[in-house]
Amino acid sequence: MSIPKITKLLIKNFGCIGPEGIAVDIDKIVVLVGANNSGKNTILRAFEVVTEGQKLTQDDFYNRQIIPGALPEIELHSVVIEDNKPGVEWCAVAPNDTWVVKERWTWAGANIDPVRIGYNVNLGRWPEAADKEKMPWGMKSLSNSRRPKPHRVNTFDNPGAQSKAITSLLKSLLTSLGKRTSRRSQSLTT
Repeated sequence: MSIPKITKLLIKNFGCIGPEGIAVDIDKIVVLVGANNSGKNTILRAFEVVTEGQKLTQDDFYNRQIIPGALPEIELHSVVIEDNKPGVEWCAVAPNDTWVVKERWTWAGANIDPVRIGYNVNLGRWPEAADKEKMPWGMKSLSNSRRPKPHRVNTFDNPGAQSKAITSLLKSLLTSLGKRTSRRSQSLTT
């Protein structure tokens, strides 16, 4: 089974990103360039916390303040294909036999598990309290297994840690390419 492709990350009230929020379009390679303290690490941290379903520390809240009306919110858009899509209620039709799935995470405070919900395309809205189903792919462990993992190479890490991070990234890429090649060769022989 292939992993859904993440295409967009929307971030609000997280780290140095305020209520106006930002949207980051994601393609095969994303390079973040900017001055010191411009939000590059905040974007990477946002990607990590949603792909791993992490709790936040107070430092992750906008201006390090936990304000009830301005809590962190991160939205992730993924493109899926037939073999990795959740139920049809979560899938908006996209080009080339693909679908877009939207998920949103919110945190009510520090050291609290995030609440993840999905956009229900049949209802045309995010779920409400009375809705039976609230998210695609179900439990955290299943949904996390269906997302690509971030690979961070920190500038100030020692060379051993940097080497380990780069090796992990390369192994992930080679594994992904191997799986794709195997699927293509199977489809050619059948």
